[in-house]
Amino acid sequence: MLLALLLALMTFGKVLSPQYFIWIPPAWALVAARDRWIAVLGGLTLALTQAEFPALYWNLLAMQPAPLAIVVSRNTLQLVTLAFTLWRVWRLPDASGKAGAAASVGPERPAGSAR
Repeated sequence: MLLALLLALMTFGKVLSPQYFIWIPPAWALVAARDRWIAVLGGLTLALTQAEFPALYWNLLAMQPAPLAIVVSRNTLQLVTLAFTLWRVWRLPDASGKAGAAASVGPERPAGSAR
């Protein structure tokens, strides 16, 4: 859940600076140990960030196509990672063993019973 929160704050924040990605590896490593898809998506996002920053940062500011393509790919992959992480969090079982929103609706009542 922490990884989803960090990704959401970074994705929808006013500024997405490459330095913010330093917050991701600890939470990502904990989740990646159990979820291969999040491991791959998060790893690719971090790899693209490392490819762009700091080596290509000045080329990015000059609006050269290659660094722009890397940043657009990284940002798209970050959105995909966020969506997939939120989907995985949504499917986590609660204390009763039910998964997702169906468990948070409330206790089930037999048909025809009154409150």
